[in-house]
Amino acid sequence: MTEATIRLADCYDGLLMDLDGVVYIGNDAVPGAAEALDTAQACGLPACFVTNNASRPPGAVAAHLQTLGIAATPSTVSTSAGAAAAIAQGLVEAGASVHAVGGEGVAEALRAVGLTPLRTPQQHPRANEPPRPSAVVIGFGADVGWRDLAWASYWISGGAHFIATNFDRTFPQPWGAAPGNGVFVSAVHEATGVRPTVAGKPEATLFHWAAQQRQWRRPLVVGDRLDTDIAGAVNSGYDGLVVLTGVTDIHDLLRADVRMRPTMIASDLAVLAGSLLPIAAVGVSDDRWQASGWSATVNRATNGWRVDLEHADPAGDQAPLQGHQGLAATLACAAVWSRFPHGVPDGSVEIHGWPD
Repeated sequence: MTEATIRLADCYDGLLMDLDGVVYIGNDAVPGAAEALDTAQACGLPACFVTNNASRPPGAVAAHLQTLGIAATPSTVSTSAGAAAAIAQGLVEAGASVHAVGGEGVAEALRAVGLTPLRTPQQHPRANEPPRPSAVVIGFGADVGWRDLAWASYWISGGAHFIATNFDRTFPQPWGAAPGNGVFVSAVHEATGVRPTVAGKPEATLFHWAAQQRQWRRPLVVGDRLDTDIAGAVNSGYDGLVVLTGVTDIHDLLRADVRMRPTMIASDLAVLAGSLLPIAAVGVSDDRWQASGWSATVNRATNGWRVDLEHADPAGDQAPLQGHQGLAATLACAAVWSRFPHGVPDGSVEIHGWPD
């Protein structure tokens, strides 16, 4: 590598880690993730696991991670429900009732900040109406139904604060994408005309709250999604690292909107204990971006543009800690983003020489 590389433990005081696609995929840990996180911790770079999923309390998330061999406790998990509860705490009086829509994670987060979660009443609004809540928090729950959203709409229309844990429109399932919390929130917005305050990614609130809880001044956001993890890092003013173990691939990166561009790219979490080359630090000479024997150039193609990647001696060079794909992506993005700082004009860009 070069003098332009940075050692993560020297530059950041903590890791704000996404989960699915970064630490685990489905029911399995990403290979090497547990060891990488342990090594980072030993180097003075602790991790906080940050998730938009509000249905599970931190203890349940931590227990799941422990079954995968990943060191985690409830105190190392921050959920969008917790961030939403912190927003509610700042808007209502201590001990106030808050309508909790969603899984147990929403109710537990409200109790943790001294508020009283109110579950959806079963009676008609005009029959022995219960005390009105001061706020409504809507988070994902598999059992959320029409009655929950109807009461939420009724109370929000009557003046209750409207808070959403997150606005994810889909909730991944083994068989495909299912409606997510954003669908519930949109339904209530349509019914009331009131826009919610959103706590989770890509808004800054969840990241800021998680960092403040731990008194971190310069955390690094680590994720696999540009539209939530990296957009959230940009909105928060934090650096972002994308790993290529999840949904984002090189084509997504090259076409990324300027508000979703990471600071660094790596093949996987093995980078956490070592040094990386930030995209902005890639050296350029005669329109050729170069590092560690790799080079990238941008050229015209038949239908748009093409990035040509070359490696001087693939067989004789050990993969850098960043990983061959991580370093190749870093150079390719440096070349394309420098050429097109506001995005590729027609969105079409090919890549040649991508390492397997």
